[in-house]
Amino acid sequence: MALFLGVFVSCDEDVVTFDADNGQTTLSFDRSSGTVGACVPMTDIVIESTTRSSSDRTYNMVLDQDATTADPSEYNVSTSIVIPAGEFLGSATLTVDFSQIPEGASRNLVYTLDPGADIINTRPTINISYASVCLLNDVSLNFIFDSWPGEAAYILRDGNGDIIDASRDATGAIAFGTFTGLETFQKSLCLDDGDYTITYFDAYGDGNTTGTGSYGVSLETCAGSSDLIVPLSSNAFDGNGITFGFTLDSLD
Repeated sequence: MALFLGVFVSCDEDVVTFDADNGQTTLSFDRSSGTVGACVPMTDIVIESTTRSSSDRTYNMVLDQDATTADPSEYNVSTSIVIPAGEFLGSATLTVDFSQIPEGASRNLVYTLDPGADIINTRPTINISYASVCLLNDVSLNFIFDSWPGEAAYILRDGNGDIIDASRDATGAIAFGTFTGLETFQKSLCLDDGDYTITYFDAYGDGNTTGTGSYGVSLETCAGSSDLIVPLSSNAFDGNGITFGFTLDSLD
């Protein structure tokens, strides 16, 4: 019993009381990473303090030049963050200009928090990532193959009849057999306004007669996905192909 009481008292003496006004200040980012997309091209970078103050407190973020791949022309953010008097949180809004990002580029924007002296920094770094997006018409090809995917092929043409995209082999030639072994196929294309046709082919001449596959084209926007053609789910097509047309006119 004496031993039990001794342990109980010892544990009670080790309890640390949280003091939001006079305790040790611990500062951190509220997260270590985040992403920004074109549909919501901004995010708040938030810092947290374990204490509050009777006056505003300003802390600085320092750009990690070695880890950052973003170009300054692509984003805007204040590197000074204010925690208002009486508050535990402060924030700065990061805005990304997606029109400035080169096609195919992925970016990392890395900041470290400079808390100053006598402040513990528990999450000192934040990495915000973003990537280029289609600023024209974001079109998606969505195929679910039947039991013989190697027999399928497609060609996408613009209103002038020029080939925009197609199933191609390793040499770049339009060919059958490029989907051998696949169950599905998805590809994103960034297309101008205009008229288009897509033709589906089947080398054996009985494409999707079982209705177990689906061949569709959709437009992807911030509001969601919408079909540009009714997905072909049960209709025979052969080596001569079956063609569907659609029009893109969503640009401002």
